[in-house]
Amino acid sequence: MQSLFPLISVFIWSGNMLVNKMAASVISPIEISFYRWALASLILTPMCLRAIARNKEQVCSQLWRLAVLGTFGMVLYPTFAYFAAQTITATKSGVMQGLLPVYTLLLGWAIFRNRLHFIGVFGAIVSLVGVMVFICKGSPLQLFHEHLKIGDAWMALAVFCYSIYSLLVKHWEQQIRLPTWVSLNVQVLAAVIILLPFYLMNGDFEIQTQAIGLIGYAGVFASLGAPYFWMRGIGVLGASKAAIFINLMPVISAILAYFILGERMVEIQLTAAAMIIFGVALTQLPQGVIAQRLRKT
Repeated sequence: MQSLFPLISVFIWSGNMLVNKMAASVISPIEISFYRWALASLILTPMCLRAIARNKEQVCSQLWRLAVLGTFGMVLYPTFAYFAAQTITATKSGVMQGLLPVYTLLLGWAIFRNRLHFIGVFGAIVSLVGVMVFICKGSPLQLFHEHLKIGDAWMALAVFCYSIYSLLVKHWEQQIRLPTWVSLNVQVLAAVIILLPFYLMNGDFEIQTQAIGLIGYAGVFASLGAPYFWMRGIGVLGASKAAIFINLMPVISAILAYFILGERMVEIQLTAAAMIIFGVALTQLPQGVIAQRLRKT
């Protein structure tokens, strides 16, 4: 059951993609980014105060690590993605989001000397190709007919930051040694503190009625539920295996859009969805089991 935690996160984040679409016309990116973490902190902090007090020595000793995690995963990643959306299409952003598993595999190998397994790398590539075909409806080369824009760099940085976040969550697991909710709470508070000056400089403090429900989803489900299950999933599977689930986001988002917004998938996208799921499945197979099967054949 715990191996499904990253999948739960991806479902929530896929729903949040629809929320972001609906929020674009009623609230600014800085506002919803700040409000979502502020709301999350208001909900989470009273629940975690006693646990934080019980673990105060460990929290204090690991505060810098928790602040770094909050910076990469809850501030830099979404902020860079918002900047990217100003100059590049959502389609190109989606394809670059699919680079997360590849980033995580390669960065894990380069920084932490994590072992690379052929089947895992092959699965990541298959899944990534499936993402490109799915989003582009069978014409992935069209993405690159445009000249490179600053948004390409912003999105590359966004994916890079979340890859670092995922790797650090796993790498620092033994040092932090805090209950997941306590760890998440401190990271959220760090994000609020970092975003507060930018929110104050934004100058618009009025929340439109249409934005309240969107903030609620982003602040409760996307900001609390998804990161919680994501960190639990990384603890069980490791950063590289958990990251591959991100490639399911285009498929899940399309399914949600079909039922909620009435959008339809073309035939090539069904094939691409199968490729994505197959690639994800390959990366989840135990390497020892794969080796035994290959030797038997």
